[in-house]
Amino acid sequence: MTGTTYIDSAMLVVGDQVISFVPENLDVDKVKAGMIATLQSNQPNLALNGGFDLWSTGTSFTNPLSGTILADSWYIYKGGATPPTVNISRDAGYDHYPYAMKVDCTNAGSGLTDGVTILQYVPGDYCLALRGSSIAVSVRVKTTTANKWRLSIWRSGNNTFTYSPYHTGSGN
Repeated sequence: MTGTTYIDSAMLVVGDQVISFVPENLDVDKVKAGMIATLQSNQPNLALNGGFDLWSTGTSFTNPLSGTILADSWYIYKGGATPPTVNISRDAGYDHYPYAMKVDCTNAGSGLTDGVTILQYVPGDYCLALRGSSIAVSVRVKTTTANKWRLSIWRSGNNTFTYSPYHTGSGN
């Protein structure tokens, strides 16, 4: 998973506009327009620090340990026998976002389970408030590394994951 990736927005909104993650059906301009419309509407983004604006613990991390808080409310998890070497920093965003999280992986690790996860725990009171609601989750990733980045949602109650397809590495 070597290469540089930028994550410049993460959104969790209540509503029925769920974005398809099927790559052949994904219209990047439509996704951008939907995210911008959500930002300009009264629908609040429930992702904590979804624009990567706040970095109270610093703006640059050299190969941080698992569990390190990066941008406020965002953590890193590194797994496997030989965890990857990863540097994290705040960088300029693109389009309508002033900041992005830059993830620079210089050593992918050697095992099948070696990997990096950038994650946010959604507080329990958020989950209770959203019970029974339709939600839309989106994360905007810019990378040229194919088949290494994807969105996952973990349901802690039954320890199950739902995954999007991997990013194509198109640079968008």
